[in-house]
Amino acid sequence: MKRTPILALLFGSTAFAQTAPPTTTTPSAAGAASSALSGMAGGGIGFGKIGDDYYMKFMLATELDFGKIGFGIQVPLNLKVTGGVELRKEDWDEISDYGKIIRYFRYGHKRETLYVRVGELSAASIGHGTILHNFYNNVDVNHYRLGVQYDMSFKWGGWETIMDNLLGPSVFGGRVFLKPISWFAPNSYFNRLAFGLSFIGDVKAPNVLATTSTGAPVVTAEQTTQSTTTATGVIGFDVEFPIFESKIYDLIPYADTNFMIGGGPGQHIGFIQKFKFHKNFGLDMRLEYRILSNNYLPTYFDSTYMVTRDQYPVGGTATKYGFTTRPASRTPAQDISGSGFYGEGVFNIFNLVLVTFIFEDASGDGNAAFTASAKVPALKAFQVGAYYTKRNFDQPGDSLFDFKNALLVAEARVKMYGPLFFGALFTRQWELADSGKYEPNDSFNVGVQAAFNF
Repeated sequence: MKRTPILALLFGSTAFAQTAPPTTTTPSAAGAASSALSGMAGGGIGFGKIGDDYYMKFMLATELDFGKIGFGIQVPLNLKVTGGVELRKEDWDEISDYGKIIRYFRYGHKRETLYVRVGELSAASIGHGTILHNFYNNVDVNHYRLGVQYDMSFKWGGWETIMDNLLGPSVFGGRVFLKPISWFAPNSYFNRLAFGLSFIGDVKAPNVLATTSTGAPVVTAEQTTQSTTTATGVIGFDVEFPIFESKIYDLIPYADTNFMIGGGPGQHIGFIQKFKFHKNFGLDMRLEYRILSNNYLPTYFDSTYMVTRDQYPVGGTATKYGFTTRPASRTPAQDISGSGFYGEGVFNIFNLVLVTFIFEDASGDGNAAFTASAKVPALKAFQVGAYYTKRNFDQPGDSLFDFKNALLVAEARVKMYGPLFFGALFTRQWELADSGKYEPNDSFNVGVQAAFNF
């Protein structure tokens, strides 16, 4: 199974870092995109490290964009050069690993009438993000998942859906939303009012970890934990009403009430502001207040869920479902009831610099989370980007920029000559160790990339 970097930062590809998207609201039907053909063909050769081993890395990739339709394919190969020369066996030992050849297929664009995407999911969100937000389906270095998103939007409502792995789904669900006033007064100011019903579930959620005689989690031959499983999920009801929408400013208050199956309720009350100073210069902000019960976690399906579903927090002894629904599995300091807040800002500076900041916290220890990303994608001679997210970091002695419980991606590309670039990429993901704990897995690549755009 291939080391799949967060954010679709595929070494040798011209795709640049995807960062957390602007805060989401109910989609609205959009006009058709351009049908002009554009694309890329390229590849790369380099040298890198995954875990304790060194590899020669080869990549061939192509990408075509017809406007409405876009797709990309790739052939990534990691040739181990320590302890003998061989292909990395973990890259191709499951059926789902072959899904990585399809980097993505897309029809339409987010918030158009029809949007479909198949491939790696990067910073995916549903609705206001109170149940699923900044979701990545590939955070485990040894397991690849081919995700799916399918949305439809009309003047009267629509739906958003998500699935973590087309070749073996576990996490899936979506949101249906309606604008009831559109049925009898489509031109009314109050037709902005929208109601939503969401459900995101995990039909194979780890419940109780199997342990050895020493209390350590059991690790299978496929490098997975062993546990009983249960079907669970979060049901949500939401309402939003854009009070003010203009060419330069939007104000959209919303309220969500969610229920954890097997757990309890949580309420989210917030507003979204969009400052549109220029078509390529703006600021999106989201501020939210949360009221949480003692068996409910906000944004349950977050950026690290595909790891923390097995161990919560990372390296802990409880599954995320067990931690959430069984208060006895927590220490008194880990009480999660009470209140909390969430803040997000997305800055676009003339498409030259894109910056995102997210911070959230709640009562009790270990409930804070921070995400930051930045990229400079538009310069022809030099491109750089970075993504950092850290969760459960406000425990005693913990630091915001300590890499514990963190994910990190950093990439830089420098133009050499013609279509040739020098590229460097560093990623931190997690890998299940023989001890039964998820431990950091750092890797890097350096090499030469070639990209022919048309």
